[in-house]
Amino acid sequence: MKKGSIYTLRIILFGWMMFGLGLLSSGHFGGKLAIGFTLASVALLIGYDTAFDKYLKGR
Repeated sequence: MKKGSIYTLRIILFGWMMFGLGLLSSGHFGGKLAIGFTLASVALLIGYDTAFDKYLKGR
């Protein structure tokens, strides 16, 4: 994986998480969908950061 694509994916995941937080703060969908969306996004971002750290240490 190229270095530029790694950082692009990280920015996309962060934006996705911010979108979920925006849904949560807007109060639409009764909050349940937004909470699930946000938790899934945070889990994805943490998992990606862990994999990214392993990738950097392996270089």
